[in-house]
Amino acid sequence: MQNNEYIYLNQSHLEICGYGHPDELLGKSWTELYSLEEITRFEQDILPVLQRDRSWQGEAIATRKDGSTFAEELSLTITEEGLLICVCRDTTDRKRTEEALNTERLRLKLALDAAKMGTWSRSSESDQLIWSDRVQEIFGFVPGTFSGDNQTFFSMIHPEDRDRVAQAIAHTFATGETYHLEYRIFRLDGEMRWITVWGLLSETLSTNERQLIGVIADISDRKTNEIKLKESQQFLQMVLDTFPQSVFWKDRQSVYLGCNQNFANNANLSTPSQIIGKIDYDLPWGRTEADFYRADDAQVINSGVAKLNIIETQLQADGSVIWLETNKIPLRNLNNEVIGVLATYQDISDRKQAEQTIRQQIEKETLLRQITQHIRETLDLQTIFETACQDIRQFIQSDRVAIFQFYPDSGFDDGEFVAESVKEGLSSVLAIPIHDHCFGEDYSQRYTEGSFQAVSDVLNSDLQDCHKAVLTQFQIRANLIIPLLLGKELW
Repeated sequence: MQNNEYIYLNQSHLEICGYGHPDELLGKSWTELYSLEEITRFEQDILPVLQRDRSWQGEAIATRKDGSTFAEELSLTITEEGLLICVCRDTTDRKRTEEALNTERLRLKLALDAAKMGTWSRSSESDQLIWSDRVQEIFGFVPGTFSGDNQTFFSMIHPEDRDRVAQAIAHTFATGETYHLEYRIFRLDGEMRWITVWGLLSETLSTNERQLIGVIADISDRKTNEIKLKESQQFLQMVLDTFPQSVFWKDRQSVYLGCNQNFANNANLSTPSQIIGKIDYDLPWGRTEADFYRADDAQVINSGVAKLNIIETQLQADGSVIWLETNKIPLRNLNNEVIGVLATYQDISDRKQAEQTIRQQIEKETLLRQITQHIRETLDLQTIFETACQDIRQFIQSDRVAIFQFYPDSGFDDGEFVAESVKEGLSSVLAIPIHDHCFGEDYSQRYTEGSFQAVSDVLNSDLQDCHKAVLTQFQIRANLIIPLLLGKELW
């Protein structure tokens, strides 16, 4: 330019400014390309420096032919002939990139500030550390006072955690895997704090040096709460384990979430934690029982109403069966929504056995009263025998009840059945003479002394063959023999 007017311009300049032909600018002032505000800045700040130094470099905002503006980088030089040479470059794209980077930096800063995190980096070559102000504050330094010394850093790590930290750093540099640790440090003031550290491996292009960069946050409050929660859970588990009943809880799909030690023992597990994630079909009880348990769970969960005093059985790992009294209540969250079921149960096998014993005693007394009443109704011995056989068979639900009498002076080797009550379809044994020399030799004295015999399987018993032969001829596979005494003699 000469006298502030264009005397030459190249095609690139035309295109940047939005013009199609040099004639559109030749002979015109450079002010055609700038706003009044920008012209004023030129006149006040830029031209005086240009006149003094004969050159100037900087940035300006130019205006295109269509009125749009763009950022440009300018280099102005005054030649010895007094001509002004202007070299310009459109920096719009670079500006946009810088603005985008600045926006991302701002977002990152806001995120780090909100999370109370700081940034750090470590060189693979020198182990030099660079800490942000936040990281320095976490370690107890006044911002700007940490030297970046690796030895100082490691001296502040809890002694029990130092090897773990060193190994993790070396592992990341060796493999490129993400670096993540939680460990304890001692601040400059001696206070112990917990921190969490994340890091990624980066290559520094300018030096080809690898850098581990990341973030740090103080998590001492979280760790304190975790420790308190763990202690609370351990205390609750201890209480549950000392509770005399078995306790367990499940989610809405009847998947176990926890239990106490008593229940774990019943489920053949070593510790309560082993129950987590299991279902009833994974445990020792039978499928029928598991179906029944899960049906009860669903009823309680879907209705939101407790189900109490459930009497049920449970198959144990050793094959035995116990009786349970179970109570199930809905398990609710803080919003009062049913999220599962909580249950307790106790082993009532002893109680059920006692109830069975009492029931049998009552039935026995009832039978004796019935037999006694029938005896009082007649003085005929044969009628008494037949009534007794009928009442006893009905009571014990057997195929046959019979009364056997030995022949006098037979030495208890011979006799016959004098009364019986027999199931329909079986042949009668009445008045059939029976000879069994085994009995007289081996059993008569025992029965005289009040012994009785119960055999569940005659063929597979330790009875003598001669005695088995007598029993099997009357289709007897199992029997119960009770002696009848006349005074002190076997009748």
